[in-house]
Amino acid sequence: MMKGKWVLFVVMAALVSIPVFAQDPEPVSNTDSPSGAAGDLSIQFKGVSSVGADDPDGLLNIIEGPITMEVWVKLDDYNGNWTGMSSWGFSYKLGISDDGQFIFTFFGIVDIFSGYDITPLVGDDQWHHFAAAWTPGSGVQFYVDGADVGFVEETRAPQAARSPNFTVGGEDVGKVPITASMDRMRVHNAALTADQLDSDAANPKAPLAETLVSYDFNEAGPPYKSSGSAQLDLMPQNEVAPSAAGVWEIYP
Repeated sequence: MMKGKWVLFVVMAALVSIPVFAQDPEPVSNTDSPSGAAGDLSIQFKGVSSVGADDPDGLLNIIEGPITMEVWVKLDDYNGNWTGMSSWGFSYKLGISDDGQFIFTFFGIVDIFSGYDITPLVGDDQWHHFAAAWTPGSGVQFYVDGADVGFVEETRAPQAARSPNFTVGGEDVGKVPITASMDRMRVHNAALTADQLDSDAANPKAPLAETLVSYDFNEAGPPYKSSGSAQLDLMPQNEVAPSAAGVWEIYP
């Protein structure tokens, strides 16, 4: 009797529908872009991974400054957590704080709060340009959509690199990833002024002599190439490690 029940249980279990989840690649190329021009693509992050490059030679090791980080972002979601837009070496980062402020971070040293609340921009279906320009011994100038939104005095500097990773869409190998589309990500070894920023949506600026990396994300998929002086190709990554496969199949 017990044997018959066991066989019946096995047969019934085999008939139970086991859910199969979609294995969507992440991130993905997006035909939406700040310029809206034909062939101008962006990259879309779903809040679970990022793209990045190994930088063992320290091509972005500009911790003595100056540094400007800038990027176009269309925010799809924000859940009240710390979020990275881009970071290098677990040393410096552009991002969003847990209370929704636009920030520039020196890891382990200080989070520099702009005072600008980013949360009203979440889900507004608009592209916005974010930039932070750090001048050593002085502080950080913040810009949103090309406009000056505040200067914060800060004499401290970034710590030495603790990681060889450069990340876009999160921080240090996919941690605290963003849920957004991103385009025209640049890092410059200069403190740019408002008129030097790539903040005109319809008219992308050419990289400057001080531009180390510049990603237009116009490729249909990875690797994403830099047109700056530092040739660091971006590949998908999550919290485990960078990928060589082109995409992370990370959904359950």
